[in-house]
Amino acid sequence: MSAYQPVDPFLRLTVGVPIYTDDGQKIGTVKEIRGRSFKVQTGLLQRDYWLSADCLDSATAGEPAILRVAKDELDRFKEDEAPEAAA
Repeated sequence: MSAYQPVDPFLRLTVGVPIYTDDGQKIGTVKEIRGRSFKVQTGLLQRDYWLSADCLDSATAGEPAILRVAKDELDRFKEDEAPEAAA
């Protein structure tokens, strides 16, 4: 008797995929993955930033990653540095 266990979308996230907010706005691409966080590479006039895996709603091979956050709420979740990995 086995129950269906959904796969953590963060485990499917790969460097280079586009990232969209849940309201359909492209915010950049995945530049780096470290621990349970990923770095968003933005456009020329914006700084790159880190987001926690908790912000990710879906990621599938060959498809853009979708956040569970709307673009106008994104600033609350941005980090300048990757969080330290738990020891």
